[in-house]
Amino acid sequence: MKRIFLFIGFVFSLPTVSYSFPMKIAVTVDDLPGWHLVKSGNAQKTASLFASVFKQHKVPATGFVIGALASRTKDSMNALTVWSNAGLVLANHTWDHVPYDKSSTKEFWSGVARTEKLLAPFYKRYGWNRIFRFPMLNQGDIPEKETAANEYFFSTKTLLAHVSVDTSDWAFARYYDQFTETGDLTAIKNLEALYFKHIMDCVKYAEEASAAIFSKQIPQILLIHANQLNAVMLPDILKELRLQKYDFISLESVLDSPEYRPFRYKIIYQPADHFFYHMSHELKRDLPQGLDRSSYRYFKSYWEPQIKKLCMTALLSE
Repeated sequence: MKRIFLFIGFVFSLPTVSYSFPMKIAVTVDDLPGWHLVKSGNAQKTASLFASVFKQHKVPATGFVIGALASRTKDSMNALTVWSNAGLVLANHTWDHVPYDKSSTKEFWSGVARTEKLLAPFYKRYGWNRIFRFPMLNQGDIPEKETAANEYFFSTKTLLAHVSVDTSDWAFARYYDQFTETGDLTAIKNLEALYFKHIMDCVKYAEEASAAIFSKQIPQILLIHANQLNAVMLPDILKELRLQKYDFISLESVLDSPEYRPFRYKIIYQPADHFFYHMSHELKRDLPQGLDRSSYRYFKSYWEPQIKKLCMTALLSE
């Protein structure tokens, strides 16, 4: 006896997601010339590694400079020169990297102006437009600070650098530095493998978020930091992005795309987070279900336990 199932009166409507290949992504590097790199005296050397890889893969990257860190030593200033000589853009990441909500409005923007003076010779030489990114994506905690920020961006024509592919690379880098100092090659290789998976998962989450918010794949902005881990892993990351059918374009090009253009000179939504989180509030559309896989909370619950296993394995093998 045949069973015939009839579904009457139910219409299932799935969102249509538009994919246009190749997809576009801008690579941005925060905290130049690198906290640990300046401390160890390897800022210029590591900047050269970044520059070489970006040149090889034809990536027009943008680096965000912490003024006080860059001006600390000759090595740290030379790192900026190496970066800019390679055709890579330098941008403002405040003077001291203090979050906006932990600083007075006056002190914060005075620090931004101080870093602008540090970068002025580079602007003059290369004709770059001004770009700024908040430390830790912290955009303040009261409306008055949002208003002050938007007034600064508009009056100085300083582009606000949003982030669509957020990562916890800095948290991985802390463990990487520990393993490097102890010389545990097995732990280092295993951590590199985990980190690679983390970055690709963050990209995948951003694609899912783009589909949820915009019903298409918009240009992405990847955030990583200036550290030794990224200097080592960058070639593999860029190769994989190429395999995933991404083309590398400049940050300014992404910010000029239709989805970002209305927010070039203004904060979308004040709480610290990535572009898709802000746009979910702006457009009243939901992010993908479950934990945000690019968040530090997800790092703590999923990735860090795996890293700690590497630490335990290293201790047991001693």
